[in-house]
Amino acid sequence: METKRQGSVSQARKRRRKKRKQKQILLLGLIAAGATAACILIGISIYYESHFFPNTTILGIDCSKMTAEQVNDALADRAACYLLTVVDRTGERYLVRGADISCRYLDAGAVEDLLAKQVGARFLIDGSKEKEYALSEEVAFDENALQSLVSGFSFMDPANMIAPEDAVFTITETGYELVPEVDGTTVIPEKVQQTIKEAVSRQEEQLTLPDACYENPSVTTESPEIAETREAMDHYMGAEITYQVEGKDLKLDSVGIAGMLAIDGTNVSIDEGKAHDFAQKLAYELNTFGRPGSFRRRGAARSQSEAEITDGSWTRTARRNRSSRI
Repeated sequence: METKRQGSVSQARKRRRKKRKQKQILLLGLIAAGATAACILIGISIYYESHFFPNTTILGIDCSKMTAEQVNDALADRAACYLLTVVDRTGERYLVRGADISCRYLDAGAVEDLLAKQVGARFLIDGSKEKEYALSEEVAFDENALQSLVSGFSFMDPANMIAPEDAVFTITETGYELVPEVDGTTVIPEKVQQTIKEAVSRQEEQLTLPDACYENPSVTTESPEIAETREAMDHYMGAEITYQVEGKDLKLDSVGIAGMLAIDGTNVSIDEGKAHDFAQKLAYELNTFGRPGSFRRRGAARSQSEAEITDGSWTRTARRNRSSRI
């Protein structure tokens, strides 16, 4: 009986020792795993003190896991192979090659400064984020070579330039028509040179010359002068005048009025010569020489005016009155 009790106690002790040993092994395993993880994290942190985080882009170059030196080398390679496409107003393309202007990258320490601001221990937080940096890229190139190259582009040749033209009104058979402005292709050489130089300095890959590089029309379809001229034209064209003498009528409609208008840029007036021709026509068709009669004119506002013609000849006075009779 006593022997059985002692055996049970011994087995219980063995089980407790076994459990303690298992716990110790588990604890040691956890400690080892934690230490290993800590070492890995520390190692990664140290690695990213000298390498850029994943998903890092600098000046359009993927710099993930690259050192500052490797990034500078990549920027230098790009400068050596630099190519700028210049597009003029007509859509023609012209190339500026880095090799033609001795383009080279200058390491000013900007990449190193950017890497120094990166905290390697934050790789778990910042490592998965998209990061794009637009540093002030330092490049050097032969400015004289660039100026000579650009001067040789065909759009810089005055013989190939088309002068700009303002928007204007023209008289047609049925009234008037607005002719839109013509932008033209006359460039301002100094502005073209400066704009392309700045694009190369920024290492842009394509440049469409802006309107500031061209001589542009001073009057466009959107200019206030056009709206004012249109209003004046509509005022003239809105009239219909009827001349009545001794039962004879001669109507001057909007088309006839348009035929007597003179347009100088955005200025509208009655053409004295055409008004004289009309007065002569009116005089010969409605001549009242030697006979008293009346003259009546109806305007656009339906107003009427009468003037007695006594013993004077219409043909004689027409030369003196011209446009005043219209």
